[in-house]
Amino acid sequence: MAEIEERIQQWETMAREAPDDMAFFSLGSAYREAGRLEEAQQALATALEYNPEMSRAYQLRGQVLVKLERPEEA
Repeated sequence: MAEIEERIQQWETMAREAPDDMAFFSLGSAYREAGRLEEAQQALATALEYNPEMSRAYQLRGQVLVKLERPEEA
């Protein structure tokens, strides 16, 4: 699990210093992998604010919302 936490720290830094859709998408993916689902859906929502056409972010966020038992938002 230490490896995923290191990746999360790297993506948090990237999202803070050079925010864009890919930084937040990657951060959301890493949060999801670590089981940090609420943070994952928030990061993926931010990715979609930067790029509303990012279909993979919609898909991944939908999966996370279902796991959070919020399918109506998916």
